[in-house]
Formats: sequence, structure tokens, C-alpha cells
Amino acid sequence: MSLDRTPPLHPDAVSLAAGVDPASLLDRVDAGPGCSVKDSFADVDLAPFGFRVLFEAAWQRRPAPDPCPTTWSRLPDPYGSPDVAIVGDDDGRAVLNRSSDGVVGVTNQVGPQDGLAGAAAALFPGLPLVGYRLDGDGWELLGPLRVWVRG
Repeated sequence: MSLDRTPPLHPDAVSLAAGVDPASLLDRVDAGPGCSVKDSFADVDLAPFGFRVLFEAAWQRRPAPDPCPTTWSRLPDPYGSPDVAIVGDDDGRAVLNRSSDGVVGVTNQVGPQDGLAGAAAALFPGLPLVGYRLDGDGWELLGPLRVWVRG
């Protein structure tokens, strides 16, 4: 949660448990126009507070991919963290984030994901992938999520 507006494409609040009280969630953030909330369990109704659903998706998991040839490569990263990699090719890109929980989070995936698994296997071998709003074979659906925005 952030008392100040977060950078673009980042939620101002994230529900970390099911059944969160919407009013108490919004009391902790700048809930004015532009506020966004990632409802991690798709069970918080923010419509009465002036929010609309931006998109609905599903949490997904994929077992550790096998190494394979890929056109994707690591792209320049202004922060240089060994646990974060921006990867892509001419047609797509994503951010991979190795967590202390032994998984690689996939975020900001744009375009086709052909090559994503190969890039993840090369950079973070032996770790399963998790994320949402991903397409493709080999992903197990874990549960719904919803992103809300106000204004």
C-alpha cells in the first residue's frame, strides 16, 4: 500500500488476503482519481466507491521450464539487480523477478510469449514461473484476480 500515488502501471494497493474490507483498504491509500487496486482474490467490490474493473485475469503457475533455444535475451536494466531481468526480442518482452520463495515472477508481459520460457530457464534455471494474464501451454490456473481503477 502506498499513501502517495505509485508510478504508472503499479497498483496503489494490493489485497493480500481474501475478504478484505473495501473501506479499510481504501483508507490506507490516496483513493482519488487514478487510484488502482489489485484485488488478488477477485472478491472485493470497489464499484460503490467509484471504481471500475480495468481487467480480470487468473493467477497462473508453470513448472520450471526446460532449457531451449530462444530469440529472447536479457535487455539493459537500469538497476542491474541479479534477481530481476528484463527480457525480450523484437516481438515481445517481460520482466522476470526471482523471489526468495524459489519462484520466478513474470510481470509486464507484452506481445507473444514465444521464447519467454527459454529466457527464464537460461537466467533462472530450475525455478517455476508464476504470474497472471499469461497465455500458452503448460500454465496451471490457480485462481482469479481483478484490477480496479478510479476515475
